[in-house]
Amino acid sequence: MTQPTANLTEVPDTLQDALDELRGYARDVKTARFPTLPGALQRYMSRLNQEPLSTAVSQALPEVDFRRWYSEAVDSCGAMGADPLNWPTSIRERTALQAKLLQCIVDDEIRLLDHLLAFHRTSSGFTSYAVDFVAQTFVPFHRDLSLILHRNHRRDDEAVDTGRRSAQESYVDKERRYELATLETDKFDLKRLINLCDELNRCYRQDCYHAVAALTRSLLDHVPPIFGVSTFSEVANNYGGSSSFKKSMSHLGRSARNIADAHLHTQVRRTEILPTRTQINFSQDVDVLLSEVVRIIRSEA
Repeated sequence: MTQPTANLTEVPDTLQDALDELRGYARDVKTARFPTLPGALQRYMSRLNQEPLSTAVSQALPEVDFRRWYSEAVDSCGAMGADPLNWPTSIRERTALQAKLLQCIVDDEIRLLDHLLAFHRTSSGFTSYAVDFVAQTFVPFHRDLSLILHRNHRRDDEAVDTGRRSAQESYVDKERRYELATLETDKFDLKRLINLCDELNRCYRQDCYHAVAALTRSLLDHVPPIFGVSTFSEVANNYGGSSSFKKSMSHLGRSARNIADAHLHTQVRRTEILPTRTQINFSQDVDVLLSEVVRIIRSEA
């Protein structure tokens, strides 16, 4: 029984797969000579015009007036040709114009030979014209387009990831933060405490774990006066709260401080281990601490 053959024209599921495939077509263009260059360009642009690359390119590159730009370039070309094209300095604008040029050549709106004679004529014949075109136009185009698409794709992933974490994960619970912000007290100015909470949330969502460790320690050093003491160790050992509160504060003070010290005061070594999300996550104990801050201030109002 014969096995079904794979569909070799199936569009890849991810942009990275598509870029990897496009790289193969780019190699064909880079190694082409004058007789084989049109076919290599045709295959490259055909793949570029398929999804997901087509949408990615349209979203990444600006609209440009290619016909006006190219007409001006042709008009300024010397009588003998071979004047270099004057590309814009903006990478996105330049790449957009190059994409239009390649598409016009593939669609035969611009004859490849006419373009080579106008802007890539050398003294060595048609093969050298094609080599110069590939080196001066195609190679920079493919390089810059890949870079632009990679950057856009990474930003999209980060935006989705940050949005997901923003909605689902906070180091300081949003309800607790709201309670702190709405407290009324003449005894303490809570602006710095609230700001520490906001910075903890931002750093936690953006995976800035050294900053989270440092900010957690700063928060512990900031709140003792609310408990009527001067150090956090006194909060953990001497404050007259419940036994469960004392246990949470003892763990928070000991473990959070030690982890922060390990990452903030250790000098460079031959090998290093970075903090992880799990290691610096004291959010539950921090919430217990802040809930007691809210209770104390409310009771004194």
